[in-house]
Amino acid sequence: MNAKYYRVLYHPVSEGVCFSASVGAEKGKDGAQILYLSADGEGADGELCPASAKTEHLQLLILADLKPLTIKRAEDICKTAAVDTVLMPSGKERTTLSEALLQKADIYEVDERFETSLAGFTVKVFAVGEEGARVLLMYLGSKGIKPQTDECVMNVKRCLSELPCRLTVDAANLNCEMHCMLCSDFTQCKKHNRRDETYFVDGHLLLAAAKLSEYMPELKEYLAEEWTRIRFIGLPREIDDAQLGELSGIGTPGHQRYYIGCADTAASVVKAAECEDPFGMFISVCGRAGLCVSGCYAKR
Repeated sequence: MNAKYYRVLYHPVSEGVCFSASVGAEKGKDGAQILYLSADGEGADGELCPASAKTEHLQLLILADLKPLTIKRAEDICKTAAVDTVLMPSGKERTTLSEALLQKADIYEVDERFETSLAGFTVKVFAVGEEGARVLLMYLGSKGIKPQTDECVMNVKRCLSELPCRLTVDAANLNCEMHCMLCSDFTQCKKHNRRDETYFVDGHLLLAAAKLSEYMPELKEYLAEEWTRIRFIGLPREIDDAQLGELSGIGTPGHQRYYIGCADTAASVVKAAECEDPFGMFISVCGRAGLCVSGCYAKR
């Protein structure tokens, strides 16, 4: 089948976020690899990124913050991966990066916004916070692909730390995809394949550790074209009910939405995500279990 494959992983970590996307792979052609890292606290004692986040080549490495754990994870990843571009918040914190990381790739400091396209996907980065405490939020979603001409296979399933999940899609060897489809329980998101739909609801929004109420109007304005396309929302660890309410209206009515938090997410937030949103589902990412979203886009 002439298709373009993708795999998005919310990797199993007990602290912070380790998110990756491998997009645009097709037979005889590699795709692009993206890795987004953020931390919660100021310590560096958390675990490194799991083996599932390792790869040989990253087109884009995004450091949502420059906390010690984020830097520690980034430097470990860069020991084995060639990296084209590193995005990081602007500010004096750059001095905390090691010379090895600074020399590894082109470094781009984001003061307000950054946007690029990789392998048919849009990446939009939004900086929030004061200098010295900025964090980077990220949107990722397909670009220029429509249900009138293409179909999207989207399989959503748990990925466990003991499973051989990997960041990079190998279009010449789809054993990972076939094993999950044949031997695992998963959910398929199909409604956006209807021909009367005008876009695919395949967007991911990573909110790092920012406070929603302080930047939500600007974020909604920046992502005005993408807001209805968002299906997966990576929640801040400290989010409360009021901040979750700021996300009302995200995505497209009638399409499943996934609110991705952690073991420390408040019970009231979990209840609101699932009970007040009839199509909402809360997923907890922890040291043992993460989330995998994989599939392909193919011409009808």
